[in-house]
Amino acid sequence: HEGHQIALKLCEKSIELNPKPPVFYLRLAKAQLQCGLPEEAKNTLRQHLQNKAIKGAAGFQMGLIYRRQGQQMRARQWFSKTIKYEQSDSHWHQQASSYLT
Repeated sequence: HEGHQIALKLCEKSIELNPKPPVFYLRLAKAQLQCGLPEEAKNTLRQHLQNKAIKGAAGFQMGLIYRRQGQQMRARQWFSKTIKYEQSDSHWHQQASSYLT
C-alpha cells in the first residue's frame, strides 16, 4: 500500500501547484479510493461533477465507489448517469454499460 500512499501525495501536490485542471481531481479521487478513503473520494468528485471535461469519468468513479461499498442501487444510478452523459462510443459509456448488464 506504500505505492498508493505515494500516488495520493503526488496527486495532492499536483493540485496544490495547479488547482485548475479537473483531471487532477479525478486522479486524486482514484488515489483516495485506492488508499481506502471512499468518503474523501466522493467529496472530491462531488465538487467536480458539473465539469463537462470529466463529468462522465467522475460519474463512473462514483458508481465504482458505491459498488465497492456494497450499495448496488446507488452504483447502478451512477452508471446510468454516466451512460446519459457520454456518447455510446466513449470508454466510460461502454464500461458503465457493462456494469449495468
